Amino acid sequence: MVGRLHLGPTGYELAEPPPESHGSKSLEEAITELVTAYFVQHPRAMDTAAGIVEWWMPANKIRADPQTMEKVLDRLTEQGLLERIGSGEYAHYRLKSGRT
Repeated sequence: MVGRLHLGPTGYELAEPPPESHGSKSLEEAITELVTAYFVQHPRAMDTAAGIVEWWMPANKIRADPQTMEKVLDRLTEQGLLERIGSGEYAHYRLKSGRT
């Protein structure tokens, strides 16, 4: 089970870090929550998977590699929350129009 999000001094963060022993699914769920919260807080934000890993995640103490981030972003895109601009490693993700 992933910990709950709360508003900390640097933005939304997990109240409790996800247990490493529960495998990558828990980590992916935690990343999904954090990325979703970031887009909600910053509806005009747009970046690549690598940029999100490098610039958005460090303050939240959750580490993700670009491949896991891409997987999470692709899932959020398929669910209709985000839209992808471009393709490959240069693809940018942003909140889908009309979601703000």
